Amino acid sequence: MAWRQLAWRQLAWRQLAWRQLAWRQLAWRQWSLLVAIALATFAFWASAPARASTLLTEFAALKQLAAESVTYSVAVTDSKPALVEFYADWCSICRAMAPTMTQLHEAYGDRVNFVMLDIDDPHTQSQVQEFGVQGVPYYAFVSPRLGETDRSLVATLIGRHPAPVMTAYLERLLADNLDGNIQGSPSA
Repeated sequence: MAWRQLAWRQLAWRQLAWRQLAWRQLAWRQWSLLVAIALATFAFWASAPARASTLLTEFAALKQLAAESVTYSVAVTDSKPALVEFYADWCSICRAMAPTMTQLHEAYGDRVNFVMLDIDDPHTQSQVQEFGVQGVPYYAFVSPRLGETDRSLVATLIGRHPAPVMTAYLERLLADNLDGNIQGSPSA
């Protein structure tokens, strides 16, 4: 009988030791998790000024590009092809594309009319419906046909695109303006 009680006591001590070890490991995991959360929070808030300045720079670039763009009524009557961008101030992709669009405007501004239309502006709703804008940023590459008064839609893009893709579409727009009969994507 004594050996049974001894066995039960040893078993109880082992179980207690395992529980204490489990609690220690759990406590270590909890502390590790808390430290990791604290470090992540610090890193997030420490980089907040950099993120805020990037957002302000992108927003300022978007607003400057909109201010420097040609109006839609002028672009429709002009003989140059046009890149019509539908954007919104709240659109993060629109803001992120603003520096790329600024570079393209500097490179092609003398040969292409850059038009920016805010989809939230009530004055541009007719153009939003005319082009069938479903998302922003929406880029419409519009070419005047030689000898015609109408303009034709060469291509459309929606969303973020790298500068080489936008450049290829602009080159295609300029080529379409020269020969008047190219259709499709720039790779065709």
